Amino acid sequence: MYNWNVINITVIQRTLAIISGEDISARIRLINSWQYVSRDTLWMGNGIGQTPIITNVYAYILSDFGLIGFIGKLTFTAYISFKNWKFGIVFLLLNFAKGGYLSSGYWFMMIIFITYGLSKKDHYSLKNK
Repeated sequence: MYNWNVINITVIQRTLAIISGEDISARIRLINSWQYVSRDTLWMGNGIGQTPIITNVYAYILSDFGLIGFIGKLTFTAYISFKNWKFGIVFLLLNFAKGGYLSSGYWFMMIIFITYGLSKKDHYSLKNK
């Protein structure tokens, strides 16, 4: 298979490291980033920029904006997934790994997903021409 070594290292070995607990960065992204969510501020959040920099955007949104912002983010994720399931999966995974919503890279990613992921035109088919 073409580039089997790359697939083996990046997908299979990394997944095994995550499952076994050896991969510290995955644990930080998936589990430790939720430690900043507080029951005291769960409804309205801490406020913009009040959470230390974490890599899980969903935990970041819940911590800073509370349930109101978090439900909005989940609704947008569901909408993207409904319109284009492939982009939806990538969008979901990038939000777990990308970093803070205050960075320019995050908003560049959002522009790309809004522009290409929600487009009604079929970009993948050349049969219609």
